[in-house]
Amino acid sequence: ILGHCHKRWPNESIEERFWRNVKKTPTCWIWIGPTHLGYGRFNFARISKMAHRASYELTVGPIPKGFYLIHECDNPPCIRIDQEHVQLGTQKDNISGASLRGRTERGERHHNARLKAIDIQSIRAKAIAGICQTRLAEQYNCGTGHISNIVNRKVWKHLL
Repeated sequence: ILGHCHKRWPNESIEERFWRNVKKTPTCWIWIGPTHLGYGRFNFARISKMAHRASYELTVGPIPKGFYLIHECDNPPCIRIDQEHVQLGTQKDNISGASLRGRTERGERHHNARLKAIDIQSIRAKAIAGICQTRLAEQYNCGTGHISNIVNRKVWKHLL
């Protein structure tokens, strides 16, 4: 990504434009530019790239095929490349780290769960009894797509 200029910033290098969007704190280096799902996004040459990946490429070089960048600091907008923040690893490393930080919990122990196991069992029983999914979505204050996924066991699979 080195060397390409952007037409809105013709006198500024890619590196200058990138680092202009970073706030360095004593711990994390926070991406303050555009984001998507909490992760920084950096656009160059009509390509949108995750900011932590661009940071790695700018400071270290190309990301080896089959490797991932893992947020050890568990802070998605962080782009600081070092072993305590963002580091290179395998998918297995990423899953293991997420598990250690409690990001792989299932069911009602998941950090975003709004329903409980008893609700899931009730939803499935009511669906079998013929209550429509739209009514169930209203009753349990969630979307019909989520109800469909519960009934069809695409989510909450661990419950019988």
